[in-house]
Amino acid sequence: MSRDKVLAYALKALARREHSVVGLRTKIEHRFEGVPSDTVTDILDELIRRKYLDDDRFAATFILNRPGRSRMWFEASLAQAGVEAERITLALDAQDWPSLETIVQDKMKGFGLTPPLQPKEAARLSRTLMRLGYDGEEVRAELENLL
Repeated sequence: MSRDKVLAYALKALARREHSVVGLRTKIEHRFEGVPSDTVTDILDELIRRKYLDDDRFAATFILNRPGRSRMWFEASLAQAGVEAERITLALDAQDWPSLETIVQDKMKGFGLTPPLQPKEAARLSRTLMRLGYDGEEVRAELENLL
């Protein structure tokens, strides 16, 4: 497989969206089975040097494009994407995190709900918030005020 073809593929993937270094490596290796590991490493190093590939930028973009999720959710998702723990912490610390109360109010507005909530509505809201990574006990405490 030619190096230029692999580089063109990597650039095309980065033109569509940000990738983590590990994510792009996986994508390239999946697409071009049998390509030498040192070739992939050289291409990734070149993309990093040219500033086309950056885990810090990936983490910041990832966070900004997914509003309403919890810090814990982002920690797990970014770690799964292969971003180093130190970079994750820096990206998360740079964010201004809304309170759970604000998130609950936003979700209620999105669902067209007003207090007092019916148990069925509270359960739906609770499931949604827990899917977004919020702690179940904290969610229950916040929703008890709205029942």
